[in-house]
Amino acid sequence: MNRPVVEGVVFEVQDAAPREVYFQALAMFRKVNRLCFESVRSTSSEPAPPKGEIRPYDVRLMVLAAAERLQRVKQEFGIVEESVRPPRDVTKRPTDVFHALIAVNRQLNLLLDEKFAPCDVYEQITLAMSYASRLRSRFPGSRIPDSPPLVEGRTSADVYRGLLACFQQIEIIANESGLKILNLSDQAASGDEAAASDLFDLAALLVGELRHLHARSDAGGPLREAYYPGEISFSQLDRRVGLLHAQLQELAQLTRAAREQGSAE
Repeated sequence: MNRPVVEGVVFEVQDAAPREVYFQALAMFRKVNRLCFESVRSTSSEPAPPKGEIRPYDVRLMVLAAAERLQRVKQEFGIVEESVRPPRDVTKRPTDVFHALIAVNRQLNLLLDEKFAPCDVYEQITLAMSYASRLRSRFPGSRIPDSPPLVEGRTSADVYRGLLACFQQIEIIANESGLKILNLSDQAASGDEAAASDLFDLAALLVGELRHLHARSDAGGPLREAYYPGEISFSQLDRRVGLLHAQLQELAQLTRAAREQGSAE
């Protein structure tokens, strides 16, 4: 399709679980679905979310659903060459699949006419805030912190660093709750090369981890629906990420205090 080939990954992880791989596969499906719409004006519903623990099988189903969408695009462009299936490598682990999906997601974004933008990331952050609010509701006096001031001139790198800061708070919440999530590498922590599509992939990871925490808590109730905000700037997105960080920071403090109180009793 005469588009450049992307190299490398923006962020690396360690000890990924199938659920974390699944949400990168879901991000891939959404990008392929958009590509299919741009090419043949055809979209498909997302596969139904798995019930209970996410397994490698669920990841495979999502990848196959994306592959079916991509096949429609190949037919539209008359691409008849079949991809060569590599031999099975039993040494590969979920972390390897995670990194492969990140690379595929970055390449897919280059194929799109309407590339993933701050508004797409904003929707993911809104969903993450909904999960955080439900987790916060377990504690008395639940409220959403005040939104930070808008700072003009923010870039994708600023948003990237804000998302990493959010993930650090999620790590604290998970550790204080006796749960395990993946480790984000400190490499490429500046995010200088991050595009909005990369921010979307990282935000999808945050949503997946918060979904995991929510599923293992007693925080019931419906989630607020994520809404499309229209065209927004990186500064507006950075402000939204800052609000999520404030939520998570408070939640981390409350979770730690609850654990310490439980240990003292």
